[in-house]
Amino acid sequence: MNLVYLCILVFYIAVSVAANFTYPQRYDTWYAGTQQNISFDETQYTHNDTVTVFFDEDRSNTLASGFADQGNFSFIVPARALTLAGRKFSHLVAVIRRNYFLWKVYEVPLVVKLPPGDVPQIQEPMSIQGSGYTITNRDTLNNQMPHHKRAENE
Repeated sequence: MNLVYLCILVFYIAVSVAANFTYPQRYDTWYAGTQQNISFDETQYTHNDTVTVFFDEDRSNTLASGFADQGNFSFIVPARALTLAGRKFSHLVAVIRRNYFLWKVYEVPLVVKLPPGDVPQIQEPMSIQGSGYTITNRDTLNNQMPHHKRAENE
């Protein structure tokens, strides 16, 4: 009998967790290097609620974060989110905090694959900091550098 209650509880949790994302849907396929969005019903949140989004247990690499009442976040799917061999899914996780305290955790299972040749990819931003500059690529560096330093790098 306890097993029946446990199964019902697990089913309820699985359904209620998935229902909080309006996009993506459970088991959708995403491709690494593509821009994706997540959205959820923002009406149940206040400006005191924040959200942090990441894949699986990789909390050190935040995909998106902000006020939960925003309801929609976009990011580039990182290659490190690929669904590993032997696993069926990667889990997209959203942690909601109310007044800085853990309030809710949502997850949705997704299949993350390498993109086929016809899917355009966006390079993950690479941030380099130093000497008062924050850059994402060499062109940006050349546009921000003083002219006398630009000549040295060309």
